[in-house]
Amino acid sequence: MPSPSTSLHADTAPPADATAIGAPPDRRPRLPVRFSVCIPAYNRARHLGPLLDSAFSQDYDHFDVVIVEDLSPEREQIREIASAYGARYPGRVKYVENAENLGYDANFRELLRNATGEYVFIMGNDDLIAPGALRTVARAIERHGDVGVVLRTTAYFRGTPDQIHTVARYFPDEMLFDPGPDTVVTFFRRLVTMSGIVLNRDEALRHETDRFDGTLFYQLHLAAHMLMRMRGLYLPQVLSYHRKDGVPEFGTSVREKGKFVPGVQPPETSLRMLQAHLDIAEDAGQRLGFPLRARVHRDLGTYMYPTLAHQAHVPVRTFLRFYADLLRMGFWRYPHVHAYTLAILTLGTRRLDRLIYWTRRRLGHTPVIGLRPKPVARVATPDVRS
Repeated sequence: MPSPSTSLHADTAPPADATAIGAPPDRRPRLPVRFSVCIPAYNRARHLGPLLDSAFSQDYDHFDVVIVEDLSPEREQIREIASAYGARYPGRVKYVENAENLGYDANFRELLRNATGEYVFIMGNDDLIAPGALRTVARAIERHGDVGVVLRTTAYFRGTPDQIHTVARYFPDEMLFDPGPDTVVTFFRRLVTMSGIVLNRDEALRHETDRFDGTLFYQLHLAAHMLMRMRGLYLPQVLSYHRKDGVPEFGTSVREKGKFVPGVQPPETSLRMLQAHLDIAEDAGQRLGFPLRARVHRDLGTYMYPTLAHQAHVPVRTFLRFYADLLRMGFWRYPHVHAYTLAILTLGTRRLDRLIYWTRRRLGHTPVIGLRPKPVARVATPDVRS
């Protein structure tokens, strides 16, 4: 593995309106939760300052920042920004440069190795941490005790965070899940977007592997194994802002070349991403002793609309070939796939997206179609549903 060449060290009560349902929270006294905000840096230097500002403007001080730069063309600019913030916040910014371009998955491991916090708060390098996010997560962890993975709510924006496009809120309330297969399936697909994901660092390091380098989904491997040993927590508050108009940079590392092309996501890439989901699920299921692949396959089919909609801009013939490829992957079993395809071809994604956004606003969260969540504890949080 490449060695780092640069290192710069430049209250627990629930909300008043929260109502606990189910198992009582763990009230054992503990030290404040300490986070490492982890940023995989590759180009996008212009977004690093705003991201760091969103971290250091948090109303919670028990965190540091780890930046691992992956040999990008903008390394010098990124180093200068990290150095400036390291000087402004002494001892709270650790900056590391990889000796070679590792790609997303291996760089994720480097972040975990360099983190010192009890939990890592993962952020994409062009996204932003929502105000109050770290305190929200800390209070929830302190409320419930031993948590391995926190599934977040994300707001997607164009341009600036005040231009919210949509909010991915999966459930209406805070929910705590016991370890086990149902929790793995509930979290698996919903962890694709990395910004705002929170992991117990020590437990994540227990499951380190390079088997899935080049898939872009190392966090799915970690979550599958971690959620069989530790509890999962879902928070309905927005923890991160995700840039909807960002351009993907994947495809430059040795493990990613030939699989991804920087700046685009053609149908072949979407198919490769779906296959990566299934490969990771197959591996985890074999190691953990339950049919995870079959259950993930069904869940992907049930929620296939975003994948289909992402390719709706291509010519109709290309889109139909993409649909046929999905059927060859076994998704013909699920009526949702056929219904989504027909709806896109007849109504178009603009009308369908408006309908979906209206439904989300009406409900306050994304409709649950497949596996029904089975939380062991639930905290009603009406403020996020208004």
